[in-house]
Amino acid sequence: MPVNINRNKILCFVEIMASYIAIVTFVLIALHGRNLQWELFIDHYVSFSMLRFMLFVSFAATCGILLYARRDLIISLLKTNTFRYAILVIVAIAGVYFRLNAVGFIILLYAVYAILFINQSLDENKLYRSTHKLADHFLAGLFGVDSRTPALLALLLLISLPLLVILKKTAIAENTAVYFYYLLVITVVLKIMELKLGIERESCLLALLKDLWNAFYKTVTDKNRLTRSIIAGCRCCRFVFAINKIMYLAVLMVLLALIYAAKYMYWKIITDVP
Repeated sequence: MPVNINRNKILCFVEIMASYIAIVTFVLIALHGRNLQWELFIDHYVSFSMLRFMLFVSFAATCGILLYARRDLIISLLKTNTFRYAILVIVAIAGVYFRLNAVGFIILLYAVYAILFINQSLDENKLYRSTHKLADHFLAGLFGVDSRTPALLALLLLISLPLLVILKKTAIAENTAVYFYYLLVITVVLKIMELKLGIERESCLLALLKDLWNAFYKTVTDKNRLTRSIIAGCRCCRFVFAINKIMYLAVLMVLLALIYAAKYMYWKIITDVP
């Protein structure tokens, strides 16, 4: 037991030191190209290539020790659906970032989905059930022909117009205004046809939004869920504002302040040289 305790303490100490080195080197790399003062100060004491090497080694060491120290938690997390959903979201973000075409994007998501959920049937897969239900509501909202559906979409576009103008997105605002008029014309035509043909039906899109709002309101007003949310928030606050976390950040701030002071003194010595 003492051997394991000492090993854990050593790993914790090495992890903290490696994380400090990784953060400091990352900050120095970011400041290297900021201005001439930082560039001369950094190049005087350490080369830029050495900084990148130190960042790679320290970051790899920090991640490796972190994964090893929490291997039991990570292994249990790998078996949960939460982890699988997170992987899907990361892959989707990566596909959007690298600008994959629509077909390639769908194939990539399907491949990752098939690999992650191969051991689960459709009935057991919560993602499939929720996606299928949402798709049914969405398709019913779009193809259940009703004048209120394009009117709602036009209203959303109209609300977004002032925001786009404030953000100085003039080109996007002009296109949005054109789409707004298109939807407005569709709304008027459909409403005239509904009055002429005597058609009365419920808007599927409005029904979907109503259901979503009722679910959200029920979640917020449910005392049990609200209590669990408050308890979870308090736990997160205790975790974030723990003494060891505060001490870690304090030491990091001191290190960065010392680096800034060293840069200031170095530049003052250079400028004072006759």
